Amino acid sequence: MREYGQIQSAFWTHPDIQGLSIQAKVVGAYLLTSQHTNGIGCFRVPVGYISIDLNIDTETVLNGISELAGNGILVHDSTSEYILIPAFLRWNVIPNPNAAKARVKEFEVIPSSISIYPNLIKALVDCGKYWSEGFSENLETLLKRYPNPIDTVSDGIRDNKPDQTRPNQTKPDQEQKKKVETKKFSDDDLRCANYIFSLIRVLNPKYKEPNFDSWAETVRLMREVDKKSHREISELFKWANQDDFWKTNILSPSKLRKQWDTLTTKKNCAGGGSQSIDDQFGNIS
Repeated sequence: MREYGQIQSAFWTHPDIQGLSIQAKVVGAYLLTSQHTNGIGCFRVPVGYISIDLNIDTETVLNGISELAGNGILVHDSTSEYILIPAFLRWNVIPNPNAAKARVKEFEVIPSSISIYPNLIKALVDCGKYWSEGFSENLETLLKRYPNPIDTVSDGIRDNKPDQTRPNQTKPDQEQKKKVETKKFSDDDLRCANYIFSLIRVLNPKYKEPNFDSWAETVRLMREVDKKSHREISELFKWANQDDFWKTNILSPSKLRKQWDTLTTKKNCAGGGSQSIDDQFGNIS
């Protein structure tokens, strides 16, 4: 995770940026500086994360991403949830060979199966001043292996068209919007799931990220079927998270749901009253 990100002042006066809506500008600034961003501008960031961090709904996030893509700022693979900012290394120039080595390590963990992988290769070929000879040769080889990046406009940036090498491919942003339209859980269910995960990360910073859609769906079931409020769910999980025994056994909404009655009884016997919930979740009933 990066400790900081930067935006050059010229970003705000660039013609492609000045014409964007305020929502798209905010999403764009977030993508340049968030903890999910890396040094090559290609990273995985679920729409739900952006929604929670910016406190805006997922539809607004998707509209912002679509607008940025349509104006040639990024490429979005909604299936893998990866985003590429092709001009990232032009705005964040690699200063020396040691920094270039760090960027190579970031490239090596990007899955080659994502649809925007060819675009990433092209962006690295165009912007890598300090690549080693061996890595430059590797990029040229990969460029020949993946000759058809998603259609782009000037400066190696996309125009929001689907990959012509995949004739049955749905436009990425349309596909993501379809997911949002068909999902059953709410934004608040997703926020609750992320709150639970944040408590787990306090105990174990390296705990693997879950499938947040699955977690949010379980929260929805607890809310709609079990008639538990988001606050009740959060409070009981926080109590379990602080209990010497349960903190290593209740590590997901499904485990919380399964052990709800037992945990409630234990909590009441221990004299555990209403838990203090963090401000980011305090407005959810």
